[in-house]
Order: sequence, then C-alpha cells, then structure tokens
Amino acid sequence: MDGAIQERQFKYIVIGGGITGVSVVEKIRSYDETGSILMITESDVVQAASKVNRITLNLEEFIIVEKSFETFRDVDQMLVIIRDKVVALESQKHALTTENSVSYGYEYLCICTGGSPQLISYTQTDGYEFSSHILGIRDTKSVAKVSLSLSNSSRVLVVGNGGIATEFVYETKSVDIVWAVKDASISSHYFDNGAACFLLASKQYQSQIGFSRFETTEGSSLSKRLKYTPSGLLPTEFDTPGSALGPDWHNEFLLHGLSESKSVDIQYKTEVQRLFAPEVHYDLLVIEFGLEEADEAKKWRTYVELTNGKRFGVDWILSATGVRPNTDWFPGLKHPEHGIYVNDWMHSSLPDVYAAGDVCYPSWPRQKHWFQMRLWSQGRTMGICAGISMSTAADSSSTDNSRAKRTPTDDELMEKRLSETMNEMFGGYDIFTHVTKFFGFKVVLLGLYNGQGIPKSDQRIELRCTPSEEYIKIVIEKDKVQGAVLIGDTNLEETFENMILGEFDVSKLGDVSLLDPNIDLEDFFD
Repeated sequence: MDGAIQERQFKYIVIGGGITGVSVVEKIRSYDETGSILMITESDVVQAASKVNRITLNLEEFIIVEKSFETFRDVDQMLVIIRDKVVALESQKHALTTENSVSYGYEYLCICTGGSPQLISYTQTDGYEFSSHILGIRDTKSVAKVSLSLSNSSRVLVVGNGGIATEFVYETKSVDIVWAVKDASISSHYFDNGAACFLLASKQYQSQIGFSRFETTEGSSLSKRLKYTPSGLLPTEFDTPGSALGPDWHNEFLLHGLSESKSVDIQYKTEVQRLFAPEVHYDLLVIEFGLEEADEAKKWRTYVELTNGKRFGVDWILSATGVRPNTDWFPGLKHPEHGIYVNDWMHSSLPDVYAAGDVCYPSWPRQKHWFQMRLWSQGRTMGICAGISMSTAADSSSTDNSRAKRTPTDDELMEKRLSETMNEMFGGYDIFTHVTKFFGFKVVLLGLYNGQGIPKSDQRIELRCTPSEEYIKIVIEKDKVQGAVLIGDTNLEETFENMILGEFDVSKLGDVSLLDPNIDLEDFFD
C-alpha cells in the first residue's frame, strides 16, 4: 500500500453493491444506527430486494431493483458509497487499497464481490485469440452488451446448461440458436430428463416458440418459427462491471436478432472443440473441411466445431458455463476456485473479515438438506447473516469472533438477532429452497431435489405429470421425503417443505401414492 493516500477510517466497510452487499448494509444499520459504513462498488448502481413475498417459512420470492447511489443514500444519510475497485488488503492493519490508490481503514470488513462468468477460452495454434467472439452473461452490463450484439446477429451458439442458458434460449426472438449442452437433457442443474421433456412438450413452450416438433435425446433438432421486427433503443456502455442478475433479468432488455424466424438446434453431450475466424483461417478451413464448407463459413464471424463432429457458422458465442468467485486480490487462498471459506457467522480466517454471497464458500457442518448453489436468493440470506454477525461482533466484548474465540455471550446475542430476523428473512441454512421461472412455469426446488448425495440405490422417485400444467417429482429415501421439484401452480410448496423438515414417514400412507390427487396431504399436518 506504499504511496496510497489514507482517506479515512470506517467502522464497517462493505465491498460490493449487489443484492448481497446491500443486504449486509441494511442489516448492520438495523442494529447500529450511528456506525460509519462505507460501500465500495465497481458499478454505478446498487441492487436491493423489493416486493418480498414469503411463500413458506423457508421460501420467498422477490424482485431486484437497481438504485442510484443518491436514491439508496436517501434512506441512510450516514452511508458513504464510492465507485472504485479494491486491489489490495492488509488484514493485520485493518486497511485496504483501491484502484485509485486510496487507502481505507476499517474495524469490520465484508467482501461481497460476487462472481464472474467462467467463459470458455480458446486460442488457435497460430495465436489468434477468440475472446472478442465470446460473450458471457453475469450482470446487467453484460446483458446489455449481449442485447446489442444480438440485434446484429442471425445465428448464435449457446454453450452451457444452467439457468442463464435456459432462459436465454427461451426468451430470445428472431434468431437461430445452436445450443450445445454437455449433458443428455436440458437444464440438468435443475431437472432430470423427465422434467426437461415436460417443458419442451408443453403448450406454453410450443406456442411461445412455435415448435413443429421436439426431441429430448442427443442429436435432437428443434424447429421454431416466430415473426418479429426489431425495434427500440439499446444500451451502449459496457466499460464497467454491473451488479449480478436477479429474477426476470431478461424483462428489461430487448433480446431480438435479425432473422424473420427462430430456430433452436440442441446438440446434446457435446462441447466446443475448435474455433475458426474465417477471415483469418480460411486456408486452414479449406485444408481441414474442403472448399465448399470454407466458403459457407465465410458468411459467419466465427466457425465452430463441436466434440460430436458437428460444425456451425455463427455470429458469436454465448458462454453460460458457470461463475468463478471474484477473489483475485484476497490473500492466501488455497482454493480460489471455491471462494473465501467462511464459518456459520460468515467470518473468514482473517480477523474481522467476513464474506457473503457468490464470493464465499460455506465451510461449516451443513444440514443434510442444504447446499450452496450461488443464487441471488442465497446471496441475500448470506448478506443478512453477515450483517447480523458484524453488528453482533461490534456490540460484544469479544474483539475476535472467529469460531475458536467467540464467547457464549456472542452466540446468545447472535441467536437472538437471527430469531428476530426470521420474521423478515427466508431460508437460513436448514433446507435448500429456490423459486424461479422456466419457460413461463413457476418452478420450486426444495431440499435434495435431484437426490444430491443420496445413492441411487437408496432413492425412490414418485412422479405426477399433467401435460402443460404441472410436473411434480418427489425424492424419497428410507420412507422419508428428501427433496421435491414442483413445476406449475401446484400449491404444494409448504406441504413438502414440512414433510422434508419434519421427516414425515410416507409408509403411513400404506399402498397409496404420496402424489395421489385424491389425498389431501395437508391433513397430515393438522
């Protein structure tokens, strides 16, 4: 930190202005009305949860709204927000340095820097770098860049099989899409092949996209037709990172291409093998694939060969293959790909340094039905917990609340505040819960919804499917419900949450199926 200008000292510093960082600030302020707080963010806006709706004790839905610094400060005049980037941390001195060579001191620090898209990378043997051909989606700025690129495109390649890829394929219009997934079905992070089949076969999906046919095995070809004329203004500034995406991220952007129709070609069990830039590698294409194919490739900015041998010309590639925690400047990480290890107070191994959201890795002994899945909902929960922990540490007599040294008094105060917060905070860490939308359907995931960690031989699956209306999958182990996938307006979220947490014994039903529509499951909890 030599040469850095010492600006000032703060009681709390929060790095990151996304939903996690904002949740930290809001929770600190609810217990410490006068403590000085500095928020450092690379974006020019912050994100906050709005219209929070509690569905069950552990499940809530909300929208994420972007606020200017001035708007966010309107509710907290003592809060200081700066737009800068942290580049160094000296934890023993309780100080950090920013890209603008300014040093700030803190008593308590929380790192909420999130994650960055883990883009596929490829360099041709001649040293040609394809980074400009590959775009990622992680924050609002990157979506704006994708929106602008899409407006000048006729065909794109989507690589990835998570939520972002699935939503992008469904929401885009007037463009041909080649979707390369490494698994045997779509959305494998969320669903098995049965749920994927339900979604692709649904009337909602077919009417939205205009499917003439669909398949759910590798080698499928999905044909869509949708008329559209592009219009509207597009954002053009992408020079700085934005905040992470939340629910319905695509609603604020125009995702339309140049084509008069839309087609989706899903390539299963495959990945990108080679890339070519036809204007640079035309001779190589002729040698490798012949003159006719090389001439066809010249119509496109990028030429792609997949591991299944299929080749496509595209305008650009969307890489939606996960995120990596933003920990480049954090000292001493043995596994930076995991993130910053934290205990159940969101406290790291460094004194008075906390972390929350996508940047952290929970290292405490976890409940059976909870796991990390780097979602905005978990980021909000972790931010709330971190804010409670930091304010508790500040109020206690302990100066080091690492797990080995915090006192029983600290734990009692923490538990009291967590209990108070349960009226406004969903989840915690008893059970994994998530609510979202795919293909126009409400989707609720509870517990070990895909049998995570349960041997296949010990799993019993019960299914109920009404085409284009609902898909319900229940995972059972040793007569106990362990997880559930609920697609559609099932109104069964609370029932199955209670069954999972209450370890309901399904053998009480005898030979009757748990999903028998003639059974009112709520009667078992009266």
